[in-house]
Amino acid sequence: MAGSVPRRATAVAAALLAAVLAAQAVLMRDEAAYLSVLLLAGAVLGAAATVCLRLRGCFAARFTLVLVAALTLLGEGLLVALGLPGLGRAAARTGLTVTGAAAVLGAVVVLQGLRSKHDAGHRVGP
Repeated sequence: MAGSVPRRATAVAAALLAAVLAAQAVLMRDEAAYLSVLLLAGAVLGAAATVCLRLRGCFAARFTLVLVAALTLLGEGLLVALGLPGLGRAAARTGLTVTGAAAVLGAVVVLQGLRSKHDAGHRVGP
């Protein structure tokens, strides 16, 4: 029962991350359609993995969520550092700063939540 609370919280964070990725895909569909497709794919994978994590907690769901969260962090980092070709000033207009911050926060929470099960079996002290 105690293991279900972190799994539930991680599933909620993963669902919110999938929703943010879907919102970003909608916001960028006109300026960067190529990125919109990738964001939508990440949202669909994240949503499917969230359902699997909530129901079964299997390795495939955890691996998929780690992959989606890590790629989200990488993508948001590249967006901040390099920008996007062809996007120009549309990033400020479409609110990508807010959704980017939400995506990074969601990805960190998902990674932390998935890490807690692995660390549960290890003891630090005597």
